[in-house]
Amino acid sequence: MSTAKASLIILPGTEEVLTPVRLVDARTAILRGAAEYLKKLSIQFHGTEVRFVKTFYAWAEPEVDAEFPSAYAWAESPGTYDASQLIPTSTSLMKVGNELYLAKVGELVQDFKIDAFVIDTAQAEAITMMLEDGVNPVTWMYGWRLALPFYHGAYAEYAANSILFEDGDDAVEIRLRHVHIECTGRVPVYRMLQNPDGSVRIKPIKFQHELLLVDPEYRTGLATPEFITYVDE
Repeated sequence: MSTAKASLIILPGTEEVLTPVRLVDARTAILRGAAEYLKKLSIQFHGTEVRFVKTFYAWAEPEVDAEFPSAYAWAESPGTYDASQLIPTSTSLMKVGNELYLAKVGELVQDFKIDAFVIDTAQAEAITMMLEDGVNPVTWMYGWRLALPFYHGAYAEYAANSILFEDGDDAVEIRLRHVHIECTGRVPVYRMLQNPDGSVRIKPIKFQHELLLVDPEYRTGLATPEFITYVDE
């Protein structure tokens, strides 16, 4: 299983190298890529290096000790599948292995949030500056582009839309400040195929009547299959 982390594309024109590795779905790929990128950021603030201790793309388990500063990339709104960049009735096929091909069937556009949690205003200032640099790390594009080795090596693009530093009496009382950034991520959606003509080999499931379950509505008789379903080979 691949353990490679998401990496920043620094130079324009860097060629995308696709692979058959897919450990997550497209939506999770966007969030995981953002979290892994945040973990690599750092800034020098008054002679001290400041960086996130932990970053997450799913809620931490209750037994995980809280450490600050930390960040969480998460989404509460549905992602949108977009086929506008595809030629009608056509997909691009790319060979990624022995009789394995990837077909780009569209893109997923996902609005998400980056929540950074810090312990005081000085740390919040440093983290906010770090994030402002991190969401625009290059000069040839707005936002940032990542290679996602856990999702076919595809390139995902990110853009920050707004930022908010939340402070107040409650934050002072619990000694925890909150930096909140609204972002949008885009990643191609790929389908693995086994033939260069875009078809997928399928085979019918062979029903063994002696293994059929008892129909829950008619417990005195066996359920009879009414449909033939198919699975990828």
